[in-house]
Amino acid sequence: MTRGRRRCRCSALGPDTLNTLARRPGDMATELDHDCPECEEEQTFYRAAATNLHLGLKTKWYCPECDYGFVRVNGDIDSSTA
Repeated sequence: MTRGRRRCRCSALGPDTLNTLARRPGDMATELDHDCPECEEEQTFYRAAATNLHLGLKTKWYCPECDYGFVRVNGDIDSSTA
């Protein structure tokens, strides 16, 4: 039994497609307005990392002004209030 060659789908997409991060509906935002205890005012926090856990999506946020950071898990658990 001979098998035919399978064509790689990535070659049909082109190099630019593989080097960009496509945003899908439902993806989390990369910015979040939140009170910063170090700056003592509302700042725009940026997402530093995200990973899936058994509790939900764990997301790390940081303030670019003072480097204060906090973690949210599934939007329900928030380390900034601890």
